[in-house]
Amino acid sequence: MYKYILVFISVFFSLLACNKEDQDTGDVIYPNLLLGTWIYTNIENETQIMHRSDSLLTNRYGFTVLPNGEFIERKNSGWCGTGGDYIFEDYQGEWRHPDLFLYQIKVDYCQGIVEYDMIIEYLHKDSLRFHYVFSSITP
Repeated sequence: MYKYILVFISVFFSLLACNKEDQDTGDVIYPNLLLGTWIYTNIENETQIMHRSDSLLTNRYGFTVLPNGEFIERKNSGWCGTGGDYIFEDYQGEWRHPDLFLYQIKVDYCQGIVEYDMIIEYLHKDSLRFHYVFSSITP
């Protein structure tokens, strides 16, 4: 009988310990896959398709998401170079992540500040698909 009580107590405390671990996720930090640099690949039905890169390219849209909330977007500066080629510049901004599939971006552009929501459709370590919902443009 003593053996059964000992086994029951052991199983009870094992289950209690597992249950506590399952509930106590406050210290768990889930990695943010969007952190890093992303380069434009193409667009399909208003869905932007990007791939991860080590750095921004000189003449292509892309952005970098830094862990401190900083957002750097390389985009058309609004000026055309010789032969109709666009000139790209880096614009500073910030990002917030209030929801699992939503990133809120506020970033400078050549004529002011633009704010938009980036709604993630697919995010993997090297591939990103999303669409924009613009909320405001301030000159």
